[in-house]
Amino acid sequence: MGKTSVTVSEDKKSLIIERRFDAARNKVWAAFTQKDIFVRWYAPDGWSASVEKFDFSVGGETLFSMTCEDKEQGEWYGQTERGKFVYTSIDAENTYGFRNHFVDEQGADQEGMPVSNTAMVFTDEDGGTLVVATDVYDSAEELQMILEMGAAEGIEQTWDKLGQMLKS
Repeated sequence: MGKTSVTVSEDKKSLIIERRFDAARNKVWAAFTQKDIFVRWYAPDGWSASVEKFDFSVGGETLFSMTCEDKEQGEWYGQTERGKFVYTSIDAENTYGFRNHFVDEQGADQEGMPVSNTAMVFTDEDGGTLVVATDVYDSAEELQMILEMGAAEGIEQTWDKLGQMLKS
């Protein structure tokens, strides 16, 4: 299993996440695109995920929550963060695109929070699958806000959980 690489683009408006998983592309694709698998890994350490809506189709939406269950995380304990993916393109087992939103309990965009345009690319590599996610923000300031919230660490932890799950 590889390690997750999280880098900022030269223009400072994109976050590029890469990882090679020791699993066939169809299994990795399913982990991102099927509700029952997605909910098992899509949260950082000490957090759990739940999915209120999962419509993986162009124009469809996934509405999800992540709740902190780790008392050691201090002020985060008991907090719930919500997100919504709105799918813009799908080429099965190869790539998909979506807009990634921070939302409130009703699924409406949180004021002042950035929205990214994300491209997910899946390719075969050395008997496994390379996943490259590119999150593009409107400005360097928006990306900086996301990084200050701990996005890089959260992504690494989340993709580590996926890597462990794919081993079993």
